[in-house]
Amino acid sequence: MVVSVLARHYRDLGLHVRVFKTGPDFLDPMILERASGAPVYQLDLWMGGEKHCCRLLFEAAGPADLILAEGVMGLFDGETSSADLAEMFGIPILAVIDGGAMAQTFGAIAHGLATYRPNLSFACVFANRVASEYHYRMLAESLPPGITGFGWLPRDKALVLPERHLGLVQAGEIDDLDARITRAAMAPGGIESRMKGVRSFLLPSVPI
Repeated sequence: MVVSVLARHYRDLGLHVRVFKTGPDFLDPMILERASGAPVYQLDLWMGGEKHCCRLLFEAAGPADLILAEGVMGLFDGETSSADLAEMFGIPILAVIDGGAMAQTFGAIAHGLATYRPNLSFACVFANRVASEYHYRMLAESLPPGITGFGWLPRDKALVLPERHLGLVQAGEIDDLDARITRAAMAPGGIESRMKGVRSFLLPSVPI
């Protein structure tokens, strides 16, 4: 949901947003496509290889104002992980952490993610399933120096996308999908208000 909300936010600001999904997946891209208004393709180092991923990014970079890539599983999981992709193409990492049942441990997890592989561009963290604005302040204050809190989404069943078996329900089967994404973007104290002053996450032009 977080990448969908980011895509919708920047699209509503008038930017041309392109979103990619890491690894083989056909359910998430359909939802991300609804949020961004543009086709969503997979960046799969295992099946497609580096050259294929590079070509997809190159073709998208021309017309796009912003490119977002949603990871798969945990940041470092798998032989061709989200971290591998980020390192290969210099993509800054926004780590989404479930803050629903913790306080200061949030900062410890963020520190671990940021330092586990030092050569990654670790930009900031985003808190999900937060109980309140006060709760988010506790989470943000736990972050060590050099790690920024990018924003948060509240714990709200209305923001959770329905699941079936091992994945999400297809986008066409969620009647209120657009309303859910919009509601998440406008959640009080959440991503919409937090992102207004944030620009450091945007990646400068890099050769690929």
